[in-house]
Amino acid sequence: MVGYFTGNLTEDQSARGALALGIVVLVAAPGHRGVHLLGAVAIWLTACEFLSASRTGDFALWRWAVALATLAVIMILTRLPEFRAGARANPWREPGTPVRPAHASVPANVAIAKVVEGQGHWVISKAA
Repeated sequence: MVGYFTGNLTEDQSARGALALGIVVLVAAPGHRGVHLLGAVAIWLTACEFLSASRTGDFALWRWAVALATLAVIMILTRLPEFRAGARANPWREPGTPVRPAHASVPANVAIAKVVEGQGHWVISKAA
C-alpha cells in the first residue's frame, strides 16, 4: 500500500502483492466463489492505482496490467480441475459449455435404493 502512494512500487512487486493478496483472500473465505473474491481484489488494486495516480500524477498502466494478469493466472489455476473434469466427462464438448447441464438439479424419475451392509432397501419408488 505504501508503495502505491509513494510511486516506488515496481511491476514485480505489484505482481507479488497481487499473488499474495489473491491467495490470502481465497484461503480466508473458502465458502465464497473464487471468481467473486478475485474480482474484489482486482477492484481493490484498480482503486489503489487510481489513488496512486492522483498522488503521483502518473497512471502506471503496465503495473496495473501485470497485477491483473497475476490474478488471472490464479483464476485459471483454480478453474483447472473443472476444465479437466469436463474433458474427462466428454472430450468432444465445446469448452464454453458447462460440465453439468442446467437440468441436472431436477430429480430423475427413477427408483432410489439405499444399500445398508450389503442389503438393498427401497427408499422411494419415484421422485416427487
